Amino acid sequence: MNPDLQKCIALMNKPDHTSKFVALAILPTLLTHQKYNDEQNSDDLVQIAVNILFSFAGFEKIATSKQLSERIPKLLDLLHKEQIRSTVLEILVRGATSPEAVPVYFQHDRLERFWDNILQSGILAGVDRLDEPSTGLQTMTYIILNSSTIPEYADRLKGKLGYIIEKCLQVNPSTLILEFLADILNRIDAELWMYSASQWTDSLYTTLAQITLHHPDGNTRSHLSSIISIILRQQGPLFLFKSPVTPEHKKFALLTVSLSTVNIRSTLPSLSNRLSQYPTLANRLAADYDILTSAIQYLTDDEMDIDFFDPDSLVKLGENLNNAFGDTIEFLRDRWDAARRAASLDTESVQIEWDTPSGIIRDVVTISSIRSLTYWLREDEGLRSQALGIMDILLDVFNEGLDQGIDYRGWVCSGIEGLIMAKNGREIFLKENGWNVIWNDLEKSLVSNADSLDLAECQVRILSLIVEQGDISRDEWISAARFVVGQYAQNPQFQLKHNLVLLSFKIWEKLPRHSKILEKSLKNDLVALGNDVLDQTNISDDCLQNIRKYISS
Repeated sequence: MNPDLQKCIALMNKPDHTSKFVALAILPTLLTHQKYNDEQNSDDLVQIAVNILFSFAGFEKIATSKQLSERIPKLLDLLHKEQIRSTVLEILVRGATSPEAVPVYFQHDRLERFWDNILQSGILAGVDRLDEPSTGLQTMTYIILNSSTIPEYADRLKGKLGYIIEKCLQVNPSTLILEFLADILNRIDAELWMYSASQWTDSLYTTLAQITLHHPDGNTRSHLSSIISIILRQQGPLFLFKSPVTPEHKKFALLTVSLSTVNIRSTLPSLSNRLSQYPTLANRLAADYDILTSAIQYLTDDEMDIDFFDPDSLVKLGENLNNAFGDTIEFLRDRWDAARRAASLDTESVQIEWDTPSGIIRDVVTISSIRSLTYWLREDEGLRSQALGIMDILLDVFNEGLDQGIDYRGWVCSGIEGLIMAKNGREIFLKENGWNVIWNDLEKSLVSNADSLDLAECQVRILSLIVEQGDISRDEWISAARFVVGQYAQNPQFQLKHNLVLLSFKIWEKLPRHSKILEKSLKNDLVALGNDVLDQTNISDDCLQNIRKYISS
């Protein structure tokens, strides 16, 4: 190419508008010269045209316009030209930010052909540093995200995602490819990629296992954790704890869980000193906690193959979980206290530095850590005494979470069910107003039938344990028994009738003598209600036996 044209193109590629306008001003003079206007210089002319388009694509209004989208097919045909490929990709990625580009890629298999070109042309070869993102991957990300929000194309995207993901797994996945997979799987509706998951999850498992077992660096491990946690949330523990059990499967699963506990323990103490990285670190921690949750679910499910773990592995796994959750309890205590102190100052200018804009209850670290921790507290006794120190936090998120869009109640109930079995657990629960928190919520759900039976059953079990462990019922608990009688009068088929009748009898039995005299009519109502329950057939023998005992007493 003539040096004058090269200088002109160089001016077009400068970021300032003045240089671009100078280049465009002198370009007509250069092009009208005879020797730049013959067929032998067609490649030069294509390069000039692409650079002109690139100059204008820097303006957002043009980049997102229909006119630029109409030029995408021609640009895709030019990707094989190495001399201008990077410029073409820059134009494509700018155009892909607009939904206008989606229909173009969904015509004539252009999306698949573009993806093949990106993966096979060497564009990604050697590019494995996070500060050099591939414009090809960025373009594909924009197209997937934009199409997922357009109903007409979201349905068609289902069929294409399987192809896209399978192609990713057929190359040697770099950190960039893993980052791309984690990004799209996390940001689009799971229904879209689950449609084709059976086609590629086995290949994905193999790829993730191979990379994990070869000691990847920190960035790669972060993307691995993210992908694994996303799949686990949809498919459950069996994705990680895969059958048939092989030495490789065991090693991969145990190493994945171990690395998650290591990252949690190494990150939590320094989190407040790395505020600029908080969003990235928080998402990594959330993924690690999700992995621990799946491990706990696998361990506690009677239908799972416990032979996956030998005795030594189980001991080591338990130690790792206890260490990680011990640090988690300390972290939650410190962070909660700091957030509450900042809130008590009642000034907008004083905020906890490491709190998210949405608040501590909606923070991904709070959500994922409490979810995972409470599952472990229900199953393991080792940390219950330490966790009693965050009883107030658990009850606070139980009480406040739903109003902020996060339902902690099921998780908290599972943890408290274990905590009240610990020494002083009952006393601390009552000191923190736990009875009123749990009962008030249960009462609302029984009236509205709005919540699941599992949650209500867990709440009744907690309250029953509190009554059973004490010598005397508190007078204020009698309102629960009155509610049960009143609820029966309005709706004889209300949920959990037999469990609530049993709870009411337990409260009555441990009332002080003077309270029993005052509430004699309530006892008669409970006996009548108990006799009605005995006529039902879908009740456990233990429950029936206990109700008969209370009626006859």
